[in-house]
Amino acid sequence: MISVNTFDRADRSLFGYKAFIVLTDSMAKTDFAAGDLVLVKEVDPDTLKPGDIISYISRDPQNNGKTVTHKIRQRTTDAYGAPGFITYGTTTDINDDTVVTYPNVLGKYQGRIPKVGGFFSS
Repeated sequence: MISVNTFDRADRSLFGYKAFIVLTDSMAKTDFAAGDLVLVKEVDPDTLKPGDIISYISRDPQNNGKTVTHKIRQRTTDAYGAPGFITYGTTTDINDDTVVTYPNVLGKYQGRIPKVGGFFSS
């Protein structure tokens, strides 16, 4: 039996893969929707590039500590010079407020299982 606790935990992976239940439609325009289960694979953040989709731990005050899966718009650095990414949700096409630095990257999006997340969260 698989418990819902298996998902949505950034500290758990299986063969380098992590699974997260999508809670919003911020990427529904192009890639996945609320209720889908997304799979991400641990990668070296230095290999990521614009257009890649990543899951990361948000440091934005509105959702600090939550896992977010958004597309990389560009590489950048934060206010302290640490390398990172400007990310955005494709539904709004608006940049996220906070730079995603390398230590907060959980992995690169590999695919989705449509509507399966709803099964595990109900």
